[in-house]
Amino acid sequence: MVNSTKDILRLAPMMGYTSAPFRLLLRLLAPEVQLYTEMVSVNAVVHHPQAHYFSRFAEEENTVFQLGGDHPKHSAEVAKQAEQSGFTEININCGCPSNRVQNANFGACLMRDPERVGEMVQEMQKKVSIPISIKHRLGIDKIIDYEFVHNFVKTIYSAGCRRIIVHSRNAWLEGLSPRLNRKVPPLRPQLVYQLKKDFPDMNVCINGEINTVEKVLDHLTPSKEYHEIALDGVMIGRKIWDNPYLFAHIQQEISKNKKTSISCSSPIISPNEIIVQYFQLVQKNYHWIKDIWSVNTLMRPLTHLYHGRSGAKQWRTSVTKPYSNLKEAESLLTLSNQLF
Repeated sequence: MVNSTKDILRLAPMMGYTSAPFRLLLRLLAPEVQLYTEMVSVNAVVHHPQAHYFSRFAEEENTVFQLGGDHPKHSAEVAKQAEQSGFTEININCGCPSNRVQNANFGACLMRDPERVGEMVQEMQKKVSIPISIKHRLGIDKIIDYEFVHNFVKTIYSAGCRRIIVHSRNAWLEGLSPRLNRKVPPLRPQLVYQLKKDFPDMNVCINGEINTVEKVLDHLTPSKEYHEIALDGVMIGRKIWDNPYLFAHIQQEISKNKKTSISCSSPIISPNEIIVQYFQLVQKNYHWIKDIWSVNTLMRPLTHLYHGRSGAKQWRTSVTKPYSNLKEAESLLTLSNQLF
């Protein structure tokens, strides 16, 4: 059986980045990649309900809704709303180390309480029919023994969870900023492979400094280094913001690699054509998105579309200048044709 990249390449949820406009751009660039929302606070939805929490373009299929919270029943209600809004999976954040998230008792600190996470999974499964997944770390602070993460996964597995995304390093809850938490704690991918070995029917996706085609293929291909075990998926974050075309190129390369059984039917489309399609969809949906995002916010995902090409600096400058309305922003269509 030949696998599709649809469930293999995944966009990491990133606050301030993976909003619906950026996801729409990536859907045009890489139709088979699984997308993730920014993390949405359960408490915010429950106590200050606003429609934009569940904003999603109709064209934006195969998108996972990530929530942050520790209340099982409230989380289940939010999951139900997300399913009704068209999202195809619910992901529980058990990996964010920020102080604000810790103060609300969710994110990475929830790894201390796997029973509560398991209860959240069970309550959600009562309300929704779509999969429930969990994104977590290998450990927290100085807890580096495998037993800790094994117990966490064993507990959520017993609760019915069959999908995990593992950031292959610890989360330091004190002394490191979220930015440094993505760089300073050492990567330990061997423990992610051990989880796959111990829970063979768990869908295991790895996250953490995977930013080249070669690294992606390494994780999707059985190797002697990891006891001939291959992982089920690879998640990439900020590298995609800096170079949105990376997913499109990875799709093409892994489908050509003889060591994998992955197919990709999506051709790589030129940036000029992508911009035309993006504007068409923004115009089509403008009647509802204009109340949520400014024109500049809608243009922001295009910032690095010409990454690595001559004229990219002029393009970035033009994309990020103030625009008073969508008609004015359409000058970018002309500029794209002139520069490239």
